Amino acid sequence: MQVVEGIFNVILGSLTAISSLPEAGNCSLEVIVGTEPMVPKIPLVAVPYAYHADNTARLQGRAVSDAAPGTNQVLAWNGSHISANDNSSVRAYDAGQGYGPYSSTSTGNAYGVYGYSGAAWGVGGYGASNIGVYGYGSNQGVYGYATGGDGVYGDGPVAGGYFYNRRAGVYTCGAYSSYGLLSNGTKSCVIATTQGDRAMYCPEAPEVLFEDVGSAQLVDGYCRVDLDPLLLEGCTIDEEHPLRVYVTMNDECGTFRVVKHGTCFEVLENQGGQSNATFDWRIVASRKGFEDKRLERVELASLKVPSLQEPPPSRPDETQPDPARSVPPPPAPTQQ
Repeated sequence: MQVVEGIFNVILGSLTAISSLPEAGNCSLEVIVGTEPMVPKIPLVAVPYAYHADNTARLQGRAVSDAAPGTNQVLAWNGSHISANDNSSVRAYDAGQGYGPYSSTSTGNAYGVYGYSGAAWGVGGYGASNIGVYGYGSNQGVYGYATGGDGVYGDGPVAGGYFYNRRAGVYTCGAYSSYGLLSNGTKSCVIATTQGDRAMYCPEAPEVLFEDVGSAQLVDGYCRVDLDPLLLEGCTIDEEHPLRVYVTMNDECGTFRVVKHGTCFEVLENQGGQSNATFDWRIVASRKGFEDKRLERVELASLKVPSLQEPPPSRPDETQPDPARSVPPPPAPTQQ
């Protein structure tokens, strides 16, 4: 810098670039002549901060479209500049329904909410007293895919997940494993009774089996029962995986025997008996494709997920109410 007749001037940042400035009122200019600093220091007020005025029209140095976003639109990078995004919308929604962030989309195969993470969770939701993550769709409300962990993971004091549908609450497809649903708890349903809702439990078996039940009647000591052909399409019946038939007579009858075939079974009264007794029957067969599954080893440690971050300290400690009673089926999002 050159001094001419005791006068000098310099544009701040022209010699050494100014990458950032502290907050207004906390910055001043100091001039040093030789080794002696001149006093007082000169406070910097509004003008030097105009150095970064160009960035007010940018986000991280990228140009922003002049067009204002429409209702519920978001800003997104389109490859050349940041502009309103028509493929998705995100807005805060709270009308007493218990939702946090709320999202919808009506364009092609776009996502209402899409999250990706290379190390943790793509999308995480927490509800202090209601729904942490809610999804609604004409196809899938919530869809999760994982290459090495859990596609969708839920944890809660009452239920890890709550699902409502007019046809199927949960649909699973174990296309790449033996399990459509794997749990170390019971598989159950809820029925309404005069003494409140009660749980009904599924029977468990060490093998993968299909079964059917019915009733029939002997005619002159003989009856043939043909099995449902649609059921047989999903079963394997052979010497290694025989059909199992259980018969219970309801009327007086002599001893009898059961002759099993691939698509039917026969009930015959012994010693030429001619009764017309009615009976109930139950058959059990191995499921096709899973014939040799029996007490398969499961490494539970490989199924566990790392602990989620602790929720906010305002989370209530009391037991949460039954979701089936406290959360009505949410309304379908309106089209934008």
